[in-house]
Amino acid sequence: MNKDKRDVVIVFLSSIAIIISIITFIRDCSQDRRIAELGYITNAVQFRPNLKVIDKPIVDIQFRSEIPVSELLSHQSTDTIDTPTTINVTAKIELINTGNTKAHIFSYMWKDTVAGDEKIRQILLNKKKRTDLIQFVSNKDFYKIIDLSAGDTKIIEVNQDIENIPNDTFVLHFLFLYESETDALFDTYYWARYAFGNIIVKPEMVKVNGKSVLRANIGKKRIQDIIVLVDDNSSTKIYSQKQSKDIIRFLSQQANKNSKVSTKD
Repeated sequence: MNKDKRDVVIVFLSSIAIIISIITFIRDCSQDRRIAELGYITNAVQFRPNLKVIDKPIVDIQFRSEIPVSELLSHQSTDTIDTPTTINVTAKIELINTGNTKAHIFSYMWKDTVAGDEKIRQILLNKKKRTDLIQFVSNKDFYKIIDLSAGDTKIIEVNQDIENIPNDTFVLHFLFLYESETDALFDTYYWARYAFGNIIVKPEMVKVNGKSVLRANIGKKRIQDIIVLVDDNSSTKIYSQKQSKDIIRFLSQQANKNSKVSTKD
């Protein structure tokens, strides 16, 4: 074999060796990632906090409607008045950590919709649509810090003007995101569907920007006096290591943006 051919063979074999080395390196990296993910999931399952909703949420509800004074006064207090109404709900949800390690709650969100599903979680998991979460959820400052040890309970209170009420029903959604002591990410998702019964509206004088205004206002009442729980559902999820890093980075960025806006204000 002459020198030129030998050089060609050497270059060819060297190229093959480099390609094999690259493939081996990629395989090793991929295998390392799989091993790391397996270790992450194993620790997540073994040392797992688990947030559960205790019983049903305690809900106060208030109806407000500005309608003509003459119409209000023409009705008896026992009459039903059909009028555009603002419906405000204050929900108190009690959580318990039934897991074997501390839950570091760093975010919770809520929203009312027309459907019983895991809509907030679905948006959070979709990297391309994740920024839509900012406009979708009702609370814009959703970066919270609460530590809940194993066996401990915590009452979370949220306030919401209901925006979606088809066929006299609405669904309240709650998503709680939390980490374990091994930095694994979990969530607890809870939704509850409510239906309205007959609503009696009474006129009442209230203060609005310092002025007295006559409104139809039945005041705060317990939910069992006005609406009924149709059905509800609770679910939990363990996030992968990559999902965990992406979501925590996203929420941290939003928290920083909110902090800058608050500072300017």
